[in-house]
Amino acid sequence: MASGDSFQRAERSRRGWRLSALIGVGVLILASRLFVLQLLGVEEYALKSEKNRIRQEWIGAPRGLIVDSRGEVLAGTRPSYAVLAVPREIFRSPTALPLLSELLEVPEEEIAERLRSGPRHAPWVVRHDVGFPQVSRVAEREDELPGVSLEIARVRVYPHGSLAAHLLGHVGEISEAELDNLETRGYRAGSYIGRTGLERVYESVLRGRDGEEYHEVSAVGRRLGRFLGRNPVPPVPGRILHLYLDTELQAQAESLLAGSRGAVCVLDVDTGGLRVHASSPTFDPNRFATGIGAEEWNRLNTDGERPLLDRTVQAVYAPGSTFKIVSFVATLQERILGYRDQPPTPCFGGYQFGNRWFGCWEEGGHGSLALEQALVQSCDTYFYQVGEALTVNQLARHATAAGLGRRTGIDLPQELPGNVPTSEWLDARYGRRQWTQGTVLNLIIGQGEYLVTPMQMARTAAAVANGGVLPTPRLVRGVEEPDGSIRPLTTGSEERWALPAGVLRRLRAAMAYVVGDEEGTGRGCRIEEYPAAGKTGTAENPHGPPHSWFIGYAPTDEPEVAFSVIVEGRGHGSDAAVPLARELLEILAARRGAAGPEEPS
Repeated sequence: MASGDSFQRAERSRRGWRLSALIGVGVLILASRLFVLQLLGVEEYALKSEKNRIRQEWIGAPRGLIVDSRGEVLAGTRPSYAVLAVPREIFRSPTALPLLSELLEVPEEEIAERLRSGPRHAPWVVRHDVGFPQVSRVAEREDELPGVSLEIARVRVYPHGSLAAHLLGHVGEISEAELDNLETRGYRAGSYIGRTGLERVYESVLRGRDGEEYHEVSAVGRRLGRFLGRNPVPPVPGRILHLYLDTELQAQAESLLAGSRGAVCVLDVDTGGLRVHASSPTFDPNRFATGIGAEEWNRLNTDGERPLLDRTVQAVYAPGSTFKIVSFVATLQERILGYRDQPPTPCFGGYQFGNRWFGCWEEGGHGSLALEQALVQSCDTYFYQVGEALTVNQLARHATAAGLGRRTGIDLPQELPGNVPTSEWLDARYGRRQWTQGTVLNLIIGQGEYLVTPMQMARTAAAVANGGVLPTPRLVRGVEEPDGSIRPLTTGSEERWALPAGVLRRLRAAMAYVVGDEEGTGRGCRIEEYPAAGKTGTAENPHGPPHSWFIGYAPTDEPEVAFSVIVEGRGHGSDAAVPLARELLEILAARRGAAGPEEPS
């Protein structure tokens, strides 16, 4: 028995030592941890405590204005409120989310889904452009809404609605994926960013820089007041863009296009500054300013009229007979026919080439014509015979020299280059030797595989007007500096269409007769006090009636503006495009008359 008692006492003693050792180790661990917390980690945990106690809040910078040539605001901002919430804080409270849903009149799940897509520890915009009644209700119940705050913001506004929508573009809320790449550049959750048009191209100029201020918050996320330990940083407004755009002309062009699909470009022949950049149908960019709904977005995207498409630079068309100004130059420079020469076959309503009949638009025929009258009356038969003597690549070389088949360099995104077919291109498309010389006969009158934008054609007309310079079209004239001066933007080097003086003189004379001659196809644009030179066109349309074209410049003596007009599905150039151009030129003529003659020096 004694031996058994001795064994039990020894076992109890060992267990006591083990327990004491375990307790000792626990105390040692706790002491070590306390040492780390109290001494080594004091700075780190003080910082974390500070972050929990102080909340950084942003002060939105007003987006820069966009103004026309006379300073009229085309894109501005207006004051607004946004409701923000810190997901971690609002989700801790069982009552905060239902209450916020009730106050904002927004489904609870919609708010929750939005908050789950953002960072958990930073304020995330729950609702943009909140009305004053809702703001008042949220402010009154702020103590019951941990992590929720109100922010004074600026919302993009376009005072003229749909006017110039395609060139101005629109803004949209930044996505989470974009934020990952742009957060280092000052963007944050809820920021708006330029999506299309000038809003996109000049985003870095327009956006400005947000300010910031700091507030103390309680342990449950309620704001206690402004934190005085850090000075607020004021926002820096975005810069002002000054355009070449003429709002009166722009509004008239859009009015004349209303109900049709088409585009109008009017640019300064020397600077390339765009006075009119109109595309129809159009849209209201205000719908995007505070976030467009999925239903409306889908409606705009699926609309067969394609209102979001900028037809001046994002749509391509066959040039029709407007291309004959290039064919005119090729005729003389390739020495196919002299200026006064007539081709072997008069126009009897068309031309027989091999076993195929190529019709002229004038079924009764034009008879025998020299080059000038062939352009004035737009005789297809004359140019068919020129095409018989040209190669595809010769014609392509002249088209490329005139600025076709490549982007103009306008300060807009998503410009299309169009198409200038070459023999290599035709081989790739149709197969080697699967196309014939008859293809050139079709191309030389601007039909078939040639594709151009209205902006390209306006630029080509400007080159005829100014002596061969292909100006880079520009919408923005300059950026306003803090001192109020306007810093011009460089446009880069200008290209030239190398037109011999004699060829250029004859082309200008012929284009002037297109409008001034009684038999000219553009005679409907004759304005005595503001004479224009131009070329009409009728472009094939595989989906219906042909498109109506008219390009040119005015006045003929001292050219100021070049223009291009296209109205889809409206027949001959003289039917729709010419009358529309006349309306715009009459405004310019009236201004010139009102200004009166210059005083002698």
